[in-house]
Amino acid sequence: MHMIAYVSDYVPSENAVSTDLNDIEITAKIHNQKVAIKGVLFFQDGTFFQVIEGLESDLRDLMMRIEE
Repeated sequence: MHMIAYVSDYVPSENAVSTDLNDIEITAKIHNQKVAIKGVLFFQDGTFFQVIEGLESDLRDLMMRIEE
């Protein structure tokens, strides 16, 4: 089991922040259950803080998608 913690800035889309956060939640629930990734995401004042854990290869794949 591996763990990653990171901080990132929110880049606004054309949607409201609440819509973007909801979309992130839905996508994460669908994907992360498939590969047994668990984690927590905090958002405040335009900054994300996330801690995720799972198999190293799954976390690397997830981080590549997040970075896109």
